[in-house]
Amino acid sequence: MNILHYISLAGQQLAAHRQKAKTLQQLRELNEDNLVDIGISSALLRQGVSAYPWTLDQAVQDTPHVTYNALLAFNNLYSTALNAANQDTEERRAA
Repeated sequence: MNILHYISLAGQQLAAHRQKAKTLQQLRELNEDNLVDIGISSALLRQGVSAYPWTLDQAVQDTPHVTYNALLAFNNLYSTALNAANQDTEERRAA
């Protein structure tokens, strides 16, 4: 590829970056409720152009998720501990 091709690509990337920066500036003027309504994450906006596209879907993907199996395991553990505590209390009352 020739040098003109690389210059053209660089120009396109610069134009895209400037457009994202302009959009970012406009979005930062909105309040949190408006951002949520249009599906934009304020946390990603604070990260700047590099966090584009700033969507809530992307913010959710970037955060750890608690799986159903983990919740189920916690629920079972909690139930077991609660039953043991109740049984212990009943035994103390009976004694």
